[in-house]
Amino acid sequence: MTIIAVNIRHNILSVPTVIGATRRAWKINLTKVRKCDYVIAVSNGTVHEYYKLLGASADRVQPNRVAFKLRNCTPTEQRLVVTAITGVNLSGFTTKYI
Repeated sequence: MTIIAVNIRHNILSVPTVIGATRRAWKINLTKVRKCDYVIAVSNGTVHEYYKLLGASADRVQPNRVAFKLRNCTPTEQRLVVTAITGVNLSGFTTKYI
């Protein structure tokens, strides 16, 4: 299982929802992203939401960046992700593969 942690600290100020702040405009390798399973939305070291990654593509507004297609994790998926990220430093990054 591969997880992408994205820091939504700045995005959440201009987008009204956590999923909206998580979905788009990430400077990240699209080929690598397509091999990932989950995305977590992090701000100031705290996980705000857990998502299943359904797909990824070039962002429509900023084509040099990546947009995610997401759905909320089921409780079982969330427990798996929480277990996988236990002990991982989730501060001071923009995007991070776990």
